[in-house]
Amino acid sequence: MSTSSDGLTAGPTTNRGRIRLVVFRVLAALAGSFFLVAVVLAVPAPWVLLQPEDPNAAENRWFLTVAGSVDAIAVVVFFALVQRPRRTLLFVEMSAAAVIAAVIILPFGLFFAAILAVAVVPLVAYPYWRDVRAFPSWWPGVPRLPVILAGLAGVALLVTAALALPRQIGGTDPAAQANWWSDYAEHATILAVAGVLAASRGPGWRILRYTCAAVWLYLGFGATLVLSHHTGSWGYIGGSAAIFVGLGFALAAWRGAEEREPRSMRSRVTS
Repeated sequence: MSTSSDGLTAGPTTNRGRIRLVVFRVLAALAGSFFLVAVVLAVPAPWVLLQPEDPNAAENRWFLTVAGSVDAIAVVVFFALVQRPRRTLLFVEMSAAAVIAAVIILPFGLFFAAILAVAVVPLVAYPYWRDVRAFPSWWPGVPRLPVILAGLAGVALLVTAALALPRQIGGTDPAAQANWWSDYAEHATILAVAGVLAASRGPGWRILRYTCAAVWLYLGFGATLVLSHHTGSWGYIGGSAAIFVGLGFALAAWRGAEEREPRSMRSRVTS
């Protein structure tokens, strides 16, 4: 069986394995489509509101933008797994995102369990759970730039999440009443974890780095140019910093494509 850092491997050889793979691909495609609709409705929030049923949507444009941008990671991950299911890093990222969402969001609204199930069901059906055991081998020899960048950006996002959660717990403002502070904490944490995982060289790392770059750039320009004074926004300074983070991830993805793979990864080219 052959493999590469982008997750291109030989498929299952038994009928049972083929059926399981087809089931996973169908479920992942449905999940990706579900999140795609959510992204389309939320991402344009800086310019146009596509959720008129929310009476406070105008005040919560930043939260909508963050939610839609980070959910775009789920869209990319699910469709990339449909194409090549053995991009195990993307499976790990989506699994971590599901756990984070459950821990942060469910205490504030059990109704979210139905939405969470959309992501969890295809993950349960994932046919290559055993490949996750290679997780330690994704890190030796990785360049310092993406690791340092992801670490610093991740700390900033975790601080953001830590500040948002108390506002949800004890807040009475419209954002708290609509559970936007907890949603903000969830998506900030997911983006932090996605960036750290993107710094590795696991199967699918290139896709995850470019996706993180796009999310950071979009949020940076949104905070700087359109939503600088909205509730929760990073403002001019934070938005400018986010743009540099996005450029850093894009540079790391581009440079990583030109570099030789770590020895630990090359040793697994054939198994």
